[in-house]
Amino acid sequence: MYKKAMILMVVLMLLLVSMTAASAMPKDAERIDCVIDITYDPEIGAYWQGPVTGCALAGTIRFVESPDNYSADGKEYFFEDFTIWPDSGGVIYGKDAGVWDFATFKFHAKGEVTDASGKWADLVGYKFVEMGRTSDPEVLPLRGPNTAMTLYTH
Repeated sequence: MYKKAMILMVVLMLLLVSMTAASAMPKDAERIDCVIDITYDPEIGAYWQGPVTGCALAGTIRFVESPDNYSADGKEYFFEDFTIWPDSGGVIYGKDAGVWDFATFKFHAKGEVTDASGKWADLVGYKFVEMGRTSDPEVLPLRGPNTAMTLYTH
């Protein structure tokens, strides 16, 4: 009986220590959630660009589409290189691939951070996800307001 009580106590203490360590980890240590408001205006340049807000990466993001994009079945399949210039300095680079539905104007993309500098260097390898809805593609400039963007480690 004494042996079972000791084992239970050790297990409970280990559980308590691991929960304390997990709660001490910064909330954004493995996941960074941001909002981006992107615009595509061919008068200015052939790319999407806009502010990044609501997170430690606050600054500007730009997406440059690859010529490998194609349309099929009412959707555009796109491939992009992205660059984030955080206001705090450094630069973050990555690649993504996604799909944009012409009927709903909804889009989503997944990718990865491929290079970063400054205090963001350890983001290399982080996964990238964005999802949102654009304005009507018949009216320029095209906008993607309140787009969710997340960088995460797993």
